[in-house]
Amino acid sequence: MSTWRHYLFLVCFATTALALSVRVVYLGVTERDFLQEEGDRRSVYKEDLPAMRGMIYDRNGEHPGVRGGGESQALRCHQPNRT
Repeated sequence: MSTWRHYLFLVCFATTALALSVRVVYLGVTERDFLQEEGDRRSVYKEDLPAMRGMIYDRNGEHPGVRGGGESQALRCHQPNRT
């Protein structure tokens, strides 16, 4: 590669690196609040997700533990009062 092409490449590379560095410093110093708000607006959000719960079935295909119309039986044992 000829000498002038080598120096032209180095000058272009250094100029690009300097321009990008200046831009990073400029954004970090002067646009800090705007960039922080933009980042928060794009990444921090709140969304309500309803819980979808399905029924549980036993091996006979019935719903165990579902309360409602049906027969119920109870046994009450009373102790006689002994005085």
